[in-house]
Parts: sequence; structure tokens; C-alpha cells
Amino acid sequence: MKAAGFILVFPLVARCAALDRDALAPFQRPGVPGALYAKVERGGPLTLADVVTLSRAGVSRASIVEYLYSFGHVFRLTPQEVLQLRQDGVSADLLDYMTSPAAQASRFEF
Repeated sequence: MKAAGFILVFPLVARCAALDRDALAPFQRPGVPGALYAKVERGGPLTLADVVTLSRAGVSRASIVEYLYSFGHVFRLTPQEVLQLRQDGVSADLLDYMTSPAAQASRFEF
């Protein structure tokens, strides 16, 4: 019975860990401000503006999704925010993840 408790707690603990150097590498790109990189490095929550900045800097959709999933970041987007993100160049796949976080495991492979 105690093992079951450990299994339920372990995923929550794992999400609190910092990213390793390999996972951080995609975020070290021209166009990613130092403050945003530092936020990613410590696992801070991303704003919508951060997602736009990362997308415009060429950080892959898979890297952004993996980051959001790893730290349990969830967005509750309004239709207007989805439209604005689309206009700002955020990919349809990333928007799909951001609007349907429960479906991420079946839609994205890392």
C-alpha cells in the first residue's frame, strides 16, 4: 500500500526538478532573451508573451510542449487569446496542446 502512495507522489516530485542541459539547449537561441531563458532554466511558468517569443525565436513546438508538460503549466485560453496567438505565429499544434492539456500524451511524441 505504501508503494502506491509513492507512485502517486513521484510524478509530482519529478515535475519540480530543473531541466537538464540537453532539455535546455533548444531554448538557447538568438531571439530568446536572457531573462526568459533564466525563467525556463528554473522551471518558471510561461506567459502567453513568452510562448510567442519562443515560437518566433524558432524554439520547436516539441520543446515548448515538453517544457509545459514537464512543469505542469496549463493555460486557460479565451477564444480571443487563441486567435491572437495564431496571429502572432504560434503553431496550430502548440495551440492544440495549450487548449487541450489532457490530450498531450496521445498527440505528441518526444
